[in-house]
Amino acid sequence: MSEMTHDVSQLTEAAGATEVEATGAVVDVLATTLVVAAHNDCWGTDALGGAFAHRYLAPATTALKAIQASAYQLGEVATKLTQTAQAYQATEETNTDASRGVNA
Repeated sequence: MSEMTHDVSQLTEAAGATEVEATGAVVDVLATTLVVAAHNDCWGTDALGGAFAHRYLAPATTALKAIQASAYQLGEVATKLTQTAQAYQATEETNTDASRGVNA
């Protein structure tokens, strides 16, 4: 039998910590979106404002999408860590049950 072991509680703790980070990232996304919306067209509609908007909007949109993707991905990592911990625990229980009565 393998001597490899993993601490399921550490996986579960990591999942919880990652979920907290994901939740914080979602809050950051919402706050950033609200700030951007509140300052919509704040640079004005004249030629200078239009030039600024042209250079600003594309990178700002890209940055906001990156923040949104990060929040989603952190949530996915938390889910996968939880699933890994559950699968490992279930496998350990199955293996333990299957090996009852076997003399080493």
